[in-house]
Amino acid sequence: MTSSNDSQRVSISVQKNKIGKLFPINSVTVQLLKSVFKLKEVKSLTDPDNKIIEPVNSRFLNLDPTKQYIINSNLSPVEFTFSLDQIPTAIKQIYTDDPQIQLEGATFLRKILSIEGSPPIEHVIKTGVVFRLVELLRKTQDTKLQFEIAWALTNIASGSSEQTKEVLKYDSLPIFVKLLDSHDLNVKEQAVWALGNIAGDSPILRDRVLESGILKPLVEVLKTTPKISVQRNAMWALSNCCRGKPQPQVSQFFPVFQILLEFLHSLDKEILVDCAWALSYLSDGPNDSIQNLIEAGIVKKVVELLDCPFFEVKVPVLRTVGNIVTGNDEQTQVVISFGALPKFHDLLKQPKINIRKEVCWAISNITAGTPDQIDCILNLNLFQVVIELLKQDTIAIKREATWAICNAISGGKKSQIEKLLSFGCIPPLCEMLKLDDPRIIHLVLEGLERCIRIMQSSNFIPETYFDIIENLQSHSNQEVASLALRILELISEDHSDEIELHSHNLPSYQDQDDEYSDDDESETDDD
Repeated sequence: MTSSNDSQRVSISVQKNKIGKLFPINSVTVQLLKSVFKLKEVKSLTDPDNKIIEPVNSRFLNLDPTKQYIINSNLSPVEFTFSLDQIPTAIKQIYTDDPQIQLEGATFLRKILSIEGSPPIEHVIKTGVVFRLVELLRKTQDTKLQFEIAWALTNIASGSSEQTKEVLKYDSLPIFVKLLDSHDLNVKEQAVWALGNIAGDSPILRDRVLESGILKPLVEVLKTTPKISVQRNAMWALSNCCRGKPQPQVSQFFPVFQILLEFLHSLDKEILVDCAWALSYLSDGPNDSIQNLIEAGIVKKVVELLDCPFFEVKVPVLRTVGNIVTGNDEQTQVVISFGALPKFHDLLKQPKINIRKEVCWAISNITAGTPDQIDCILNLNLFQVVIELLKQDTIAIKREATWAICNAISGGKKSQIEKLLSFGCIPPLCEMLKLDDPRIIHLVLEGLERCIRIMQSSNFIPETYFDIIENLQSHSNQEVASLALRILELISEDHSDEIELHSHNLPSYQDQDDEYSDDDESETDDD
């Protein structure tokens, strides 16, 4: 929460696992025999059902799997055999003035750049033909030639960042944006694909794509194109325009919110996934960004999607909810009011670690809010579930659970803290003191100190953890060491009061001396 509460957090330790570019699988088998490549030629765009979402930014063979790579379709393929020695001939064809011969050369390049696994992207770039391809794409009105060239350039842009930049070197961005208005669906889709790959490469290239004016025509593509594969790729490209740090200027996405809300109702899983990720990126910012989503009426549907059966949808939806509750108390209340909390019960029991972790993170930001919001968690018995996770889940989830409980202790009322203590939160919290994590240790110690001061007692801390706290006095982190010392002093004061109270019920030391003095003296005399 963005309040005065020191225990608030506005970011989660896990990284976003949605990458910006996709790599389709289940494509044709490619055999490399000596210098001859064999692949099955396709006659249309790839089947979007063959795309997968990679969870991390990594390299797959010599391609960037964060990019869409067009190599297959659901049509009957024919075998295509070629040698690298044929490339110079294709280059010459592209440099002719005959459109038909240009088409033959462009088609050949598109085919060799569509090899699964090891397309000769760098080999083609080194011929210098990229400049000519962009030049032809700018000049030609032939949709077949536009399609083949755009496809070839898209696959070049699917390579490394340097290879992506090669496509941009010759001012290709305005051309691709213009082609979004093409009456030919294949050309339109190819332009979407190219722009999505470029935007997903890096925040710098993303901003260049945004500056080229992509958003308005891209929204029109989503509004007016019924073809499902075009909608899928357009939503994926839009998601790429939203992702990355530093975050793009959110105000430029105002015209996009309504289309995102519309597609949150899509029955297509792939569209829904990319739409949800777009919202997670746009909500990952300051309170103004969060407020934009709230005012667009998006939160209600996002909360409803917490019940979505698809894991791929749940993760970005949860991330969006978690981002919203990092906002101010009023913004957090919007999520609560739309009924998110009851859904957390089932989500905390999901087998997927990421789901449980995201929910604990969201709860930790809610418990950093007002006492009334802490009550909402208490009344739904969510703390008991969180405490169970703190006892026996993974370390990563235990950390988030620790934040959830300690934030409640930090900002909660005495009655709320009493309930947390009755749930048995202290022993598993104290177990976290054993971690080599100064931030978590400090967080737990702060929680213990507040509990002692609020309850005016330390009896709730099992004595088995006293030694651990004592050892923390010599911790390398000075704040941890000082906090451990303060807690030990509080414990000592608490127990010294008990000793003093107990002593009133015993004979004084002087009385004891008087009672046994004669015997002691007689024994001495005997000696």
